[in-house]
Amino acid sequence: MGTNEMREYIIRFVRGYERLGIEEIRSIIEAYNEPFKVYRSVNDYCFIKTTRMGAFLSAHRAGFLTYIGEILSASMNEELDSIDWMKIFTNECVLSTFKINIIDQAKILDRKNRRTLLRKIIEEIKRQNPNVIVDLENPSHIIDILAIDTNMQFILLHMNTARKRLTKRDSMYKPYSPPASMNVYLSRALINLARTLPGHIFLDPFCGSGSLLIEAALIGAKAYGIDLSPISVWGARFNSKIMGVDFDVRLGDALDKNSFENQVDAIATDPPYGREASTYGLGIQELYSKFFMNACRILKKGRYVAVCAPEGIPIIKMAEEYGFSRIFVYKERVNKALTRLITIFKLI
Repeated sequence: MGTNEMREYIIRFVRGYERLGIEEIRSIIEAYNEPFKVYRSVNDYCFIKTTRMGAFLSAHRAGFLTYIGEILSASMNEELDSIDWMKIFTNECVLSTFKINIIDQAKILDRKNRRTLLRKIIEEIKRQNPNVIVDLENPSHIIDILAIDTNMQFILLHMNTARKRLTKRDSMYKPYSPPASMNVYLSRALINLARTLPGHIFLDPFCGSGSLLIEAALIGAKAYGIDLSPISVWGARFNSKIMGVDFDVRLGDALDKNSFENQVDAIATDPPYGREASTYGLGIQELYSKFFMNACRILKKGRYVAVCAPEGIPIIKMAEEYGFSRIFVYKERVNKALTRLITIFKLI
């Protein structure tokens, strides 16, 4: 198969965020003009089709993705010799190594069956690739045996996700992190939902501590932030130094005209609306209305906005008045007092 051919993958997300996770994956893959299709969901797993590049980009960028594996076989016991292990282990590595994980959600494999299955797979891999060796500590390849239920078992080529790298940038690791700071996983997801690409001009007009700016800069965008609070601007700049990323933070009012007219490729933001937040002396509805009025002026046509808002605000109607079309809406329960809407718009 070539790299442009569609392949089948099994993916999994943070529990409770499956719908948002699928939309994040879709946004990443489609932003790079790769094909994408969801064709089945079973328990906590989704089955998708995309290219190998689409899968790599998803694994490398997504915030809510916890697992992804390419389906090599839809059986644990059959077709082992039909898997082209030689092709799987032929890459840039001087020495290919592997380990095998068993993910037995269906509880159908006892100790004896596990050992038998592991031996069969190892023998077949070694038969086709005599030089590869088992390495449990730092393998170049991971093979997963996944048993979802008694009728669905798979052998997959494991792909590492971004979750571990993202965790190292969560709020607790940042020197400036006020209570309203967004966690790193949602920050990364908003960047992806806005279809931000390397080289894009990205703007967060209510940047706060800079959580979204950090994630935008790390995927290669030219990230700009604005905030009315001198403390927030100072904190965002301090965070950028500690995290080793470069972005531009400006002190100012995001609702005033600025120098970005028709230059911005992507906007993602979480405007102030909670108990701890200042709303620039405006009512919340007026704040959002002015935001969309300004966003339609600075965003390029056909580009995207990812924005959070408290439930009850007619955000869709406001956006449509300024030429935006709703693409996706997700409702998240933050706490007992706050439910927020994560909404994606496209400027028509």
